[in-house]
Amino acid sequence: LGLYMYDQGWGIGNLGKASAIAWTMFLILLIVAAINLLITRWLGKSHDDQ
Repeated sequence: LGLYMYDQGWGIGNLGKASAIAWTMFLILLIVAAINLLITRWLGKSHDDQ
């Protein structure tokens, strides 16, 4: 996805599409980080109960 974004932005000159891809990648990263945080907290609480 990163290479496709680079090709769109600098290879073809379509900076708008490259920007949209970058924002999508950023949002995916935020979602994955939030899920990771929730799972880590959940696992931490389950170990504290034992």
